[in-house]
Amino acid sequence: MPSSDLPPTVKADITMGAAENLIENRTYDELAPGQRAEFSRTVTMDDIHAFALVSGDVNPAHVDAEYAEGTRFHGVIAHGMFAGALISSLLGTEFPGPGTIYLEQSLRFRRPVRVGDRLTVAVTVLHKDDATHNVRLDCTVLNQALETVVSGEALVKAPQTKVARPRASMPTLHLFDPAARLEAWMAGLRAQPAVRCAVVHPCDAVSLRGALDAAQHGLIEPVLVGPLHRLHALADDLALSLDGCTLVDTPHSHASAAAAVAMAARGEAPMLMKGSLHTDELMQAVLAEPALRTGRRMSHVFRFEVPAYPKPLLVTDAAINIRPTLEDKADIVRNAIDVAKALGVARPKVAILAAVESADFLYLQRETGLTKGNLSALARFRKKLTVRINQFDIPSTGSYFRLVLHVRDLLDDTLGHHYVVRAERRDQTAFGTRNRLIKRTRQAFVLLNAQVEPMLLL
Repeated sequence: MPSSDLPPTVKADITMGAAENLIENRTYDELAPGQRAEFSRTVTMDDIHAFALVSGDVNPAHVDAEYAEGTRFHGVIAHGMFAGALISSLLGTEFPGPGTIYLEQSLRFRRPVRVGDRLTVAVTVLHKDDATHNVRLDCTVLNQALETVVSGEALVKAPQTKVARPRASMPTLHLFDPAARLEAWMAGLRAQPAVRCAVVHPCDAVSLRGALDAAQHGLIEPVLVGPLHRLHALADDLALSLDGCTLVDTPHSHASAAAAVAMAARGEAPMLMKGSLHTDELMQAVLAEPALRTGRRMSHVFRFEVPAYPKPLLVTDAAINIRPTLEDKADIVRNAIDVAKALGVARPKVAILAAVESADFLYLQRETGLTKGNLSALARFRKKLTVRINQFDIPSTGSYFRLVLHVRDLLDDTLGHHYVVRAERRDQTAFGTRNRLIKRTRQAFVLLNAQVEPMLLL
């Protein structure tokens, strides 16, 4: 609408993101003095960290809580130009929007912006220059108390051509601070009393440091079980102190495992921590001790910190149970839930994933009577078979097709038999007679299919 059609006092309030899928500008002719646009945003610590990373401004007043507490602001504050960037965002994407050229910007920083502040960013048209199509706008940023935190003026060259385009799809920004996440987790665990823990054969730098670090954070009372001469020599090399640790001397790793398990069985060490010995050595000692049996299947739990996900993930079982029964799986889930609760998760969520990612050839060999070489050939043959069926069964129209074929049905039809026979002729000795081949191929394909994927996807 031409500016002459709008009274000078009319305000055209615009909420940023009202049309989430469309970005549209306002041309020079559509602007009039007094028109106004605004949007609001709550400042988070992630905003401050992201701005520090992008700008390189890591002034401790913005990113170091301990330092910031001792400043005149008594806490972390946002960068001054963070508010300036919000003004730029409003000018460039909403008002006037795409096609705007930034010429000048003056800013006056009146009050600090803190984490949790709700900022309202507003720009108002002050003056238009018809000769240059320049527009001067008043810029203000208010906090939730309606106090002005930033003020100034912007001079822009407004667009003369109307633009309306789909908003660009931008990647999601995930800030991942592993040290902060670890500290938050440790803080929750420190509320509980330290647990007496038998550290089994900590004869390398990683395991010894890990045990002593856990003790320093108040998580465990370490009992170091291993050859004392090696433990003292390692501690000296690493400039670590063993003061405050209970030491149990053993001649070698097997003896370390046996001694630590015996302590656990007597109730002297409710927790065992693996050191530099092999997992099999510790597991054998644990399984051989009847007093440690609980009536549940033993299982392993991985704790993962994932950058793009705000919560830790527990993955189980990826180390101990290769082919669990239904009852074993129930125990594995119960164990994982108990671990999650011990780690501070009041109500864990459980997701059931695929059991394995590749074929277990020993299992297939036992079920089908075929050798590993035969099964490998069948796996390769299955890929060729699906390709050939894709070529012959689907009309060639230049389009992409997706065909779902159940393996059992596939091998029962004529086309499946035809290609099985061709495979038999290529290697009669490996696969045997035609009837035996068809029977065993059908079994192997069904088993391969069950192990690898629910169905064939072409």
